[in-house]
Amino acid sequence: MKKYGFIMALTENLGDDIQALAAKQFLPRADVILNREFLNQVNSKDTIKTIMNGWFTHRPDNWPPSSNIEPLFLSFHISPHIADKLLSRKTLEYLKKYEPIGCRDEYTRDLLESRGINAYFSGCLTLTLDYGYNHLKNHKKQKEYILIVDLDDYTTKHLPQHILRRSMFASHTHSKRSVKLIQKILPHTFRKALRSIFPINDKILSSIELSFEKRLKLAEIQLQKLANAQMVITSRLHAALPAISFGTPVIFVHENLNDPRFTGLLKYINHYNISEFKKQVNEIDWENPPQNPSQEELRKLKSDLINKCLEFVKDI
Repeated sequence: MKKYGFIMALTENLGDDIQALAAKQFLPRADVILNREFLNQVNSKDTIKTIMNGWFTHRPDNWPPSSNIEPLFLSFHISPHIADKLLSRKTLEYLKKYEPIGCRDEYTRDLLESRGINAYFSGCLTLTLDYGYNHLKNHKKQKEYILIVDLDDYTTKHLPQHILRRSMFASHTHSKRSVKLIQKILPHTFRKALRSIFPINDKILSSIELSFEKRLKLAEIQLQKLANAQMVITSRLHAALPAISFGTPVIFVHENLNDPRFTGLLKYINHYNISEFKKQVNEIDWENPPQNPSQEELRKLKSDLINKCLEFVKDI
């Protein structure tokens, strides 16, 4: 029997939970939740079909994943800091079995190709969030607020006052206390149907499920804000890309636009480094925000992502 699962990461970053929703939206059912950092510890009598999207990993020593996982590598990103450790001979042999590897960014694609892996740029799965969460967008109500997400103080103070007065502020950072509590509860593989795979008492199981449910709910609330804003101004990639999926105009301001995570993705975002933004802030038409660029190319990218996911999860 095959099950369907999606990956979550117990971090302070709400963006990780938004990426979990991006994979979860395609599953016919969510049987299993997998801990991104302990994929090698999955012990199931059933095969678990899992979309392997997102940022990997704080624990390269826990690679490759368990043979019980049937992965679709799509929107896959390898952190440059652990690339050499993660891409061991064993991991390269594992990735070879699932070629071609769909990479979230061009950096990861080039990295894998340099190690002899057939890889391609797929873009980020969060660009498809309107597929499963379009109901969060109010298509009738006029958009009135501007959403500012984790913009640094230096950049924020250069925004026009009339924009600040209309703005709603949000953050993608969970409290450290809540994250440490969840990690303390279960620093291993976890899932909704945990009893059949990992021995654990009912009290702890309930706490875990409540924590995951809360994190995913917070991610949905953030998606709703992103979908219904007149414009989003942010330094967070996973505020920018979900907003773009809903057609919300985005202005992305970051201190380092050469970050490997952004390679291949900035063409879909109106972007500035901090010094450029300071110089050009008064040239932006704030009443009629600039539309997100490369719309036709984006539609094709989204269509390819959606079709690959649906093909992967369909019941045979």
